[in-house]
Amino acid sequence: EWVGNTGDDELPGKSGAPLRVLSLNILADGLTEGDGPSGIVTRWQPECFANSETAVGVAVLDGDTARDESVRMKFRCSGHLLEWRRRWPMLRSMILEHAPDIIGLQEVDLTPNGRNLSSAAHDEEIHRDLSEAGYEGGFTCKRGRACDGVAVFWSRARLQAAGVVR
Repeated sequence: EWVGNTGDDELPGKSGAPLRVLSLNILADGLTEGDGPSGIVTRWQPECFANSETAVGVAVLDGDTARDESVRMKFRCSGHLLEWRRRWPMLRSMILEHAPDIIGLQEVDLTPNGRNLSSAAHDEEIHRDLSEAGYEGGFTCKRGRACDGVAVFWSRARLQAAGVVR
């Protein structure tokens, strides 16, 4: 439940000012791993990826599917481009440029060394940076063995939570 931060209980959107919402999948480090060309062509991995030196990202799935190499989703991107220290400043800049009232983030690393032994949790950094920019929010982990989760942040100038934020 949300209440406006304008001194009354009306949401700012109800008074004519629309709420701006931005939602991003920020690609959890713990769900990716580097990979070189495999030469294996499947419906999930077309030839342009199977034989490419630049197809280094692999999305790892849960359950039995994760053990089947033929259904690991490959994407064309150099590994160094996926590094958090490179991605987060660009993501943060994009978020702040759009000045949303509500921010939704998916695939947020919440557990260090989840599936990828070199992955780090990023929730503290995200919270610190967005808090400095005037946002409040919280995180929650997916159910099961997941090492990632979601986050919701809101502009303190426009909204406040009506209940407890975890």
